[in-house]
Amino acid sequence: MKKKQMVLLPGWGMERSIWTPVTEPLRTSYDCYMVDWRGISSTQELQERIKQTIESNQLDTFIFYGWSLGSMLALEATKNKYQERVEALILVGGTSCFVADEQGEYLWGWRKRVVDRMKRSLDRNQEETLHNFYQAMFSSAERNEGHLDAFRTMVHESFQGDQPASLQYGLDYLSTVDLRNDLQYIKTPTLLIHGAEDTICPLGAAEYMKQSLAGVCDLHVYPQTGHVPFLTHTPDFIAKVKKFVEVYGD
Repeated sequence: MKKKQMVLLPGWGMERSIWTPVTEPLRTSYDCYMVDWRGISSTQELQERIKQTIESNQLDTFIFYGWSLGSMLALEATKNKYQERVEALILVGGTSCFVADEQGEYLWGWRKRVVDRMKRSLDRNQEETLHNFYQAMFSSAERNEGHLDAFRTMVHESFQGDQPASLQYGLDYLSTVDLRNDLQYIKTPTLLIHGAEDTICPLGAAEYMKQSLAGVCDLHVYPQTGHVPFLTHTPDFIAKVKKFVEVYGD
């Protein structure tokens, strides 16, 4: 039987090798196409890279697997361009709006001034900024279990690194794009997988999406888990993805 196609969209500051622990088990069921944000020269290039991946591989229908920043880009691409071609959305540590609004109506995001401060810190000390971000991706329990150390080893051994300007374009996207009003138009079956202790994209952001998306939407929450459940709960994570796609992927 022909495999389904899966387009993987990573989070901010991440590279293709972040998928290494999940691509091998996923490839038993899906052809995986990984998009990379390294070296982008504008916020518009984020969506352009998705388009290039889909067109160059002649993907008629596919599954979007978006993590963090990638979840927003998957939602945006589905709503604006690919709704009839996306069989399912797998959104991990996801959000429809990364920043909290000034009116206090949406509380499940960062303050914009914090993102702006992070952009300035990239210019001063990129290594320290990324170090702090990596640490924040893991819960205290996960850090005690050695997951942060394993992730840092992965970064050291396989990440190529990116330029501050490219990373700042990613932060520009996160701090300016608001997809909350688009959710009502997205009918694609969606699986949300989130860590209960995610401090990058709080759990409330996933709960908001579940309440707002127009189509079937399942939310699974891992307790004592941060922003990267696909690394810290890999076997169970893979099983949940495959089961959801088997039931709802069309």
